[in-house]
Amino acid sequence: IDGDMTYGYYNRGNHQVNVNVSNYGNVDKTPDVEIKYGLEIAPKYLLADDVEGQQNWVNFDTIGWVQPQFHIVQPNSPHSDFYSPTHSWWFGDENTGNYQDFADNYLVIKIDLRNENMAYLNFWHKYDFANDDFAHVVYSTNNLNNPRWANYQRIDTFGGSSGGWVEEFYDLSFLCGQEILLGFEGQTSWGGGAGVD
Repeated sequence: IDGDMTYGYYNRGNHQVNVNVSNYGNVDKTPDVEIKYGLEIAPKYLLADDVEGQQNWVNFDTIGWVQPQFHIVQPNSPHSDFYSPTHSWWFGDENTGNYQDFADNYLVIKIDLRNENMAYLNFWHKYDFANDDFAHVVYSTNNLNNPRWANYQRIDTFGGSSGGWVEEFYDLSFLCGQEILLGFEGQTSWGGGAGVD
């Protein structure tokens, strides 16, 4: 019995497995097919942040007169919402509950992938954007010590409403062998809000 599912990492979900059965004689048997799955090694976390402690995140806006919108929302805030125990990064204004118009805000952190050959990004987020407003998952490989002037590439884009906390998972193995900036961009024209945990 030969299976055609390549050995390696597969994202969560349903996967089709095709099995070819060859009979080279007059054998009348029903084959049993067994599929094993699991991790052979424990994952190594280069960054594990549940927003319950301070990491080396950098928060800035590329438009000079707009205040950075990403901040850690406190449990006693009227706009408090989180997936982990008590905190999350929130893209919005603590006083109004909305984000500022015409923002281009980044929340990024430096990650060292020089000695890695596989890397994955996993996070939970919740968002409610007005029309023409978006959040992006971004990375950069240049200007690592001056994130404001880095050239960011977008991995994914979210708009509209998530309807609650949703989980995301990305394969970043194509970035291995170098240091990168990794994070989130909030791009707005009108009000709303978003959280990352």
